[in-house]
Amino acid sequence: MLWSSLVNNKSSGLKGNTIKSLDEELDRLYDTFRTKSSTMKRRVTVLEKVYRENRTEIKNDYYKKSLRV
Repeated sequence: MLWSSLVNNKSSGLKGNTIKSLDEELDRLYDTFRTKSSTMKRRVTVLEKVYRENRTEIKNDYYKKSLRV
């Protein structure tokens, strides 16, 4: 009986440590995702702005190239 109590306590401690480390890793991954997604959103916004400001020129260049081929 004493042995099974010791084994159960040790097993519970391992589970607790595993859960804690998984929780910390998930927090780190979430923070990384949030940072990278914010960066990508800013980059896409800049790209959309450049396109809006230059879309006529971009379209004309595209049509000129397609006529050459």
